[in-house]
Amino acid sequence: MELLRASPAVPVIDARSAQARAQVAPLADARVYTEAMPLERGPVLVIADTDAAAIAVADKLEARHADVQAYAVAGGSAVLERLRQPPVEHSPTSTAIPYDFVIPSDTCQTGPALQTFEGQ
Repeated sequence: MELLRASPAVPVIDARSAQARAQVAPLADARVYTEAMPLERGPVLVIADTDAAAIAVADKLEARHADVQAYAVAGGSAVLERLRQPPVEHSPTSTAIPYDFVIPSDTCQTGPALQTFEGQ
Protein backbone atom coordinates (compact mmCIF):
# COMPACT_ATOMS: atom_id res chain seq x y z
CA MET A 1 0.00 0.00 0.00
CA GLU A 2 2.81 2.42 0.84
CA LEU A 3 4.35 1.64 -2.56
CA LEU A 4 1.18 2.78 -4.33
CA ARG A 5 0.94 5.94 -2.22
CA ALA A 6 4.57 6.85 -2.89
CA SER A 7 4.29 6.24 -6.63
CA PRO A 8 0.82 5.56 -8.05
CA ALA A 9 2.36 4.88 -11.47
CA VAL A 10 3.99 1.59 -10.42
CA PRO A 11 3.68 -0.80 -13.40
CA VAL A 12 1.32 -3.75 -13.01
CA ILE A 13 2.12 -7.11 -14.56
CA ASP A 14 -0.99 -9.21 -15.23
CA ALA A 15 0.05 -12.86 -14.97
CA ARG A 16 -3.50 -14.22 -14.80
CA SER A 17 -4.63 -16.87 -17.25
CA ALA A 18 -6.38 -15.73 -20.44
CA GLN A 19 -9.60 -17.23 -19.08
CA ALA A 20 -9.37 -15.21 -15.85
CA ARG A 21 -8.58 -12.01 -17.78
CA ALA A 22 -11.62 -12.59 -20.00
CA GLN A 23 -13.99 -13.00 -17.03
CA VAL A 24 -13.46 -9.51 -15.60
CA ALA A 25 -12.74 -6.05 -16.91
CA PRO A 26 -9.09 -5.51 -17.84
CA LEU A 27 -6.85 -3.95 -15.23
CA ALA A 28 -6.08 -0.33 -16.03
CA ASP A 29 -2.56 0.11 -17.45
CA ALA A 30 -1.58 -3.51 -16.77
CA ARG A 31 0.82 -5.36 -19.05
CA VAL A 32 0.14 -9.01 -19.80
CA TYR A 33 3.00 -11.16 -18.52
CA THR A 34 5.28 -12.99 -20.94
CA GLU A 35 8.52 -14.80 -20.15
CA ALA A 36 10.61 -12.43 -22.30
CA MET A 37 8.93 -9.13 -21.45
CA PRO A 38 11.27 -6.16 -21.10
CA LEU A 39 11.00 -4.13 -17.91
CA GLU A 40 12.28 -0.78 -16.73
CA ARG A 41 14.26 -0.69 -13.50
CA GLY A 42 12.30 -0.17 -10.30
CA PRO A 43 9.28 -1.70 -8.61
CA VAL A 44 6.47 -3.62 -10.33
CA LEU A 45 3.31 -5.24 -8.97
CA VAL A 46 2.35 -8.75 -10.04
CA ILE A 47 -1.24 -10.01 -10.23
CA ALA A 48 -1.96 -13.69 -10.85
CA ASP A 49 -4.72 -16.27 -10.45
CA THR A 50 -3.38 -17.28 -7.02
CA ASP A 51 -1.02 -15.72 -4.51
CA ALA A 52 1.46 -18.56 -5.06
CA ALA A 53 1.44 -17.95 -8.82
CA ALA A 54 2.00 -14.21 -8.28
CA ILE A 55 4.97 -14.96 -6.02
CA ALA A 56 6.43 -17.37 -8.59
CA VAL A 57 6.14 -14.78 -11.38
CA ALA A 58 7.63 -12.07 -9.13
CA ASP A 59 10.59 -14.36 -8.39
CA LYS A 60 11.08 -15.03 -12.13
CA LEU A 61 11.01 -11.31 -12.93
CA GLU A 62 13.57 -10.49 -10.24
CA ALA A 63 15.83 -13.36 -11.37
CA ARG A 64 15.71 -12.16 -14.99
CA HIS A 65 15.99 -8.42 -14.25
CA ALA A 66 18.54 -7.57 -11.55
CA ASP A 67 17.28 -3.98 -11.21
CA VAL A 68 13.56 -4.84 -10.81
CA GLN A 69 11.80 -5.23 -7.47
CA ALA A 70 8.69 -7.35 -8.09
CA TYR A 71 5.91 -7.44 -5.50
CA ALA A 72 3.16 -10.07 -5.59
CA VAL A 73 -0.25 -8.61 -4.72
CA ALA A 74 -1.91 -10.98 -2.24
CA GLY A 75 -5.58 -11.26 -3.11
CA GLY A 76 -5.14 -10.53 -6.81
CA SER A 77 -6.91 -7.99 -8.96
CA ALA A 78 -9.75 -7.33 -6.51
CA VAL A 79 -7.28 -6.16 -3.86
CA LEU A 80 -5.37 -4.06 -6.38
CA GLU A 81 -8.54 -2.26 -7.45
CA ARG A 82 -9.40 -1.53 -3.80
CA LEU A 83 -5.90 -0.19 -3.20
CA ARG A 84 -6.21 2.12 -6.20
CA GLN A 85 -9.37 3.72 -4.83
CA PRO A 86 -8.74 7.15 -3.35
CA PRO A 87 -9.01 7.23 0.43
CA VAL A 88 -12.32 8.43 1.82
CA GLU A 89 -11.81 11.78 3.43
CA HIS A 90 -14.25 13.18 5.92
CA SER A 91 -14.41 16.93 6.13
CA PRO A 92 -14.69 18.30 9.67
CA THR A 93 -17.11 20.92 8.31
CA SER A 94 -19.37 18.35 6.69
CA THR A 95 -22.73 17.76 8.37
CA ALA A 96 -23.33 14.44 6.63
CA ILE A 97 -23.02 11.33 8.76
CA PRO A 98 -21.22 8.70 6.65
CA TYR A 99 -22.15 5.71 8.81
CA ASP A 100 -24.20 4.57 11.78
CA PHE A 101 -22.82 5.09 15.25
CA VAL A 102 -23.99 5.26 18.86
CA ILE A 103 -23.09 7.74 21.58
CA PRO A 104 -23.27 5.81 24.86
CA SER A 105 -24.82 7.51 27.90
CA ASP A 106 -21.70 6.80 29.94
CA THR A 107 -18.77 4.70 28.89
CA CYS A 108 -18.39 3.25 32.37
CA GLN A 109 -22.00 2.26 32.96
CA THR A 110 -24.35 -0.11 31.20
CA GLY A 111 -27.75 1.01 30.01
CA PRO A 112 -29.48 2.57 27.01
CA ALA A 113 -27.65 4.95 24.71
CA LEU A 114 -28.35 8.68 24.87
CA GLN A 115 -28.56 9.03 21.10
CA THR A 116 -28.35 6.76 18.08
CA PHE A 117 -27.51 8.21 14.67
CA GLU A 118 -28.33 6.29 11.52
CA GLY A 119 -26.66 6.88 8.18
CA GLN A 120 -28.58 8.06 5.18
